[in-house]
Amino acid sequence: MLFNILKRTEFFKILFLIDVDMAERFRPKTCSKCGARLHRGNYLRSPYGLPKNIPDQWLIRHSFCCSNRRCRKRSLPPSCRFLGRKVHWSAVILVAVALRRNKGYSINKLKEKFNVSRHTIKRWITYFKEAFPDSHRWKKIKGQIGIPISHDDLPGTVIHFFIRHSKNTWFGLINAIKFLSGGFEMV
Repeated sequence: MLFNILKRTEFFKILFLIDVDMAERFRPKTCSKCGARLHRGNYLRSPYGLPKNIPDQWLIRHSFCCSNRRCRKRSLPPSCRFLGRKVHWSAVILVAVALRRNKGYSINKLKEKFNVSRHTIKRWITYFKEAFPDSHRWKKIKGQIGIPISHDDLPGTVIHFFIRHSKNTWFGLINAIKFLSGGFEMV
């Protein structure tokens, strides 16, 4: 079911609209480094993964940059579509790791479904097992849902929690992605 949601273009449209909203809500007033005004510094990303027919507008990464020519510090609001500098859609990474960790999908099966290399899948699994639990983002949000979460079960436990507490799988996955991005509000 989770994999099928990723095939739907409308799902990525919703993630784009959520990102537009989060960019406005999380927009800093001034540069955190020098205090100068901020300008929009949006740029295009070309993430890999399903589906292939995404409009260019939905590929924009919202960003703000300092107007001071000596500073130019960039400020990125949370994003439901992009997971840091990773080149695949955030939702693709989260679902693939959740299917591997919580549903027991083999790496070969994930490789076929998501058209990614074994090495890439292993990197994603390692990221959620080792790097993500130590990240500032996870430390900031992990207590907000009130259930114990083992690092070995990330992000699957979070996804399944939100699916159980949402009206359907679609909104559950959206809520989990919003939560993990740091821009959470229940849909």
